Amino acid sequence: MDLNAARLAEADMFEVELKIRVDAKNDGKPLFLLEVAYAGIFRLSNVVDTATQQMILLIQAPHMLFPFVRRIVSDVVRDGGMPPLMIEPIDFMQLYQARVAQATTAPQGTA
Repeated sequence: MDLNAARLAEADMFEVELKIRVDAKNDGKPLFLLEVAYAGIFRLSNVVDTATQQMILLIQAPHMLFPFVRRIVSDVVRDGGMPPLMIEPIDFMQLYQARVAQATTAPQGTA
């Protein structure tokens, strides 16, 4: 899974893209490979600080996109002749906190 957020041309418009890759194998032999990139455009008006903006874009926005991606994955796998694959819910808050922790503990470089 990968998550990206980018500002669009308008100051208060953002695109949030949720990517999911499913690589299924049986006894080491590939069954299928599925990659989904699903995006939504979000308008954030009157959001004062950057931290709140980041939390909305990296927690709430993907939380709204996820059910659609989950359904697409299930339908495509089922339509391909396999049993439907139901992706477990993702805790975007935990992912965000891990990303923030990683950014704060990453070395800033040496002089």
